[in-house]
Amino acid sequence: MKRKGSFIKRMLCLVLSIVLTPLFSLTVFAAEANYTDDVPYEFPVVPNTKEWESLRTRQAMLDVCQIPEDKLQSMTTGALLETVLAYPLITDYFAYNSIEDACNIMYNEFNGFQELFSRKDLSSVLTEKYDETEILSAARAETATPKEFFAASTIEYLFVCDELLNNTVPTSEFYEINAVKSAERDEMGIYSDVSNVYDFCNQNGIEAKDAGENWVPVTSGTVKTPRGNNVPEVYTRSPELTRAEKTSINQDKNAKYPLAKRVAAPTVNYNCHSYAWYMQSLSNPYWIGKYNTPSIYITDGSYRQISGTPYAGVKVWYNSADHSAVCTGTIENGSYYVTSKWGMCGVYEHLYNYGPYGGSVALYVQN
Repeated sequence: MKRKGSFIKRMLCLVLSIVLTPLFSLTVFAAEANYTDDVPYEFPVVPNTKEWESLRTRQAMLDVCQIPEDKLQSMTTGALLETVLAYPLITDYFAYNSIEDACNIMYNEFNGFQELFSRKDLSSVLTEKYDETEILSAARAETATPKEFFAASTIEYLFVCDELLNNTVPTSEFYEINAVKSAERDEMGIYSDVSNVYDFCNQNGIEAKDAGENWVPVTSGTVKTPRGNNVPEVYTRSPELTRAEKTSINQDKNAKYPLAKRVAAPTVNYNCHSYAWYMQSLSNPYWIGKYNTPSIYITDGSYRQISGTPYAGVKVWYNSADHSAVCTGTIENGSYYVTSKWGMCGVYEHLYNYGPYGGSVALYVQN
């Protein structure tokens, strides 16, 4: 009887499988068939226009960049990828301390990112786009837009995001294309190793996801808090950005953030944490990691948190963006200006809620 019952169960499973599989296939097909719109979305407000220049906060920029839901859900993955590549703030990944930060922030801020990384065919579509993306020559770079100059870098950034968000390991075809792109960059002579975002994320260790090549730890005790305690995770970085990269980064940020004033050139030598908490001199040679900034300065009693309107010298910590700034004390309509280093980009003076960093802030003064 047990053997007969087992046989009957197997037969029932077989029958159900035969009946339900076509229904499941139809359901999947119906879901995929929704992606029929192969025309990328055109953002209604873009940089280098008067409309964009009128946007006075980061949130205002984000508000005009969200894709309508019906368009978002109907676009093919190819059209969606082209839309994400046209996202006005896409190249801000150079403005964060790490690619991991950039990925998480864009995922939370932009609905196009969320939809793109939910697509099952993203890897193949990304690989095809990467293969056709050009590495520019010096002559071409002189008249190219920043998005054109960093086109391959941006695709590589999306591959890193796919790995971070979906644990997707690129295929051997991607690595073959990446090797070709690396050779082309070397041949053109206007790109540093920083531009090969995916390659050097992995060389630095996949956990860090930072765009750069060499991170040399500095001897413990080189950088100290005002109370004399050692600041951990201090590095010197190389290679430096090329002149062409710096020019393209400046053009990109000038267009995106026309109300921000650049006061120092792009460099990999120091980052926002080092600039705000350690030294505001442009000769600052140190990049400080995020995991103990600003906590090391607070837990040892060097600084205390305050509320209200800040004044010159107050440290400003952007909680969700892993960003540090220094208040300049200039007030406008109840707001205030800060000066901060934007990742590998330049140092900028800007309203605290204008620029690549959003979310809540905390204010600290030295004891």
